[in-house]
Amino acid sequence: MPVLGVTGGVATGKTTATELLVRHLSETRRVEAFSADATVRRLLDGDPVVAEQIRAAFGGEVIASDGRVDRGKLRELVFADEPRRRALEGILHPLVREEWSTRSQEFRDSGDYFVAEIPLLYETQGESWCDCVIVVAASDDRRIRRLSENRGWSSETSRRVIDFQMPQDTKIQRADIVIWNDHTKAVLESQIILAVERLKLRYA
Repeated sequence: MPVLGVTGGVATGKTTATELLVRHLSETRRVEAFSADATVRRLLDGDPVVAEQIRAAFGGEVIASDGRVDRGKLRELVFADEPRRRALEGILHPLVREEWSTRSQEFRDSGDYFVAEIPLLYETQGESWCDCVIVVAASDDRRIRRLSENRGWSSETSRRVIDFQMPQDTKIQRADIVIWNDHTKAVLESQIILAVERLKLRYA
């Protein structure tokens, strides 16, 4: 069965869309879900080898007293400096890619779905591992509002992060399925249901 990649820019609602996708797909088949963000958090919070690599690359100020990576301080450094962002990606992306690509391969000969939520799917050429890519998109105004309400970010910081990422239009053009998440969760779910019906027909 297929490997489905879910991607999109910051604050488009990828996680909620993925949860709904998994719920509706699992009504007829087993579904395995993977989250790149959750994997990164696990690596930063609990992998001493990763912590040491980050200490070597960014300095001891990004390591908390308990030995774990201070994700807030690291985020500030990364968003402010392109070479540092690349250095962080060089540490984390191969580990994330290895985990999800290995797990996804196990599903290709099964009757189950594998759904991978990967924010930087296109940026890391991860689409080559996917049978279908679903892009979750939303207007910039809605995304900035979500970042303010959910993360406490200023509009300036939100705009800088959005502009820093691959343009949303580029992701939309490359997608197999586009979900426009600018309204209520009910509207989002109605689109997910349509996408699931399309997937069931395609991969019957």
